[in-house]
Amino acid sequence: MVHTIYDVLSAKQDCEAELLRLKGVHGVGIGPKKVAGVYTGQVSIIVFVDKKLPESNLDASSVVPREINGYATDVVAKPRVGSHKTRSASRDLQASNNYVYSPLVGGCRISSSEDLEHTGTLGMIVIDESGRPAILSCKHVTETSGTIFQPGIRHNLVAQVTKVGSRDCALAALDSGVLWTNFVLGIGPIQAFFNINPNDLKKSYPVRKTGAVTGTTS
Repeated sequence: MVHTIYDVLSAKQDCEAELLRLKGVHGVGIGPKKVAGVYTGQVSIIVFVDKKLPESNLDASSVVPREINGYATDVVAKPRVGSHKTRSASRDLQASNNYVYSPLVGGCRISSSEDLEHTGTLGMIVIDESGRPAILSCKHVTETSGTIFQPGIRHNLVAQVTKVGSRDCALAALDSGVLWTNFVLGIGPIQAFFNINPNDLKKSYPVRKTGAVTGTTS
């Protein structure tokens, strides 16, 4: 059976309130499961906890199920919002960025040609002005053929470039049937948004990002 991103979101929403009642759980998201420090292509429900403990140290009522509504779970130890520290790139994360991802995730490698100058990072999935999901990336990554592949041109065709900015940014609308998620490798799911105005752009804000080469940085 083929699952869509909406199936995964529905499963996550069904269990989120109950999971958040468990001791130490402070967030629930969706994204690729991580095994032995490396992301896999398996879609999972990610449960963020203050500290990851062996099941033998937990009460039965505090254990996160291994599977929920047909989806594997992945328990991840992560500081609560506002307490993260700068994190340097790791070999495991850099290797993970080169995988083929379905659904697509932020931080993975994309390309518009064989030239390394036009290979870079899927920053995140956004919704464009027409309501379509689109890749937000850099201008230099997208400005050659007008088509975007993940991770390289010998792999999956995933999007068509629709808008190139005057600065180093561009949008590429996802092709029909391409699955996506709000997950960013090394960071987790994006769980909030903020409306900005021109005055906001004059301020300085802390930023976290994941690059296909640089890994996760702040």
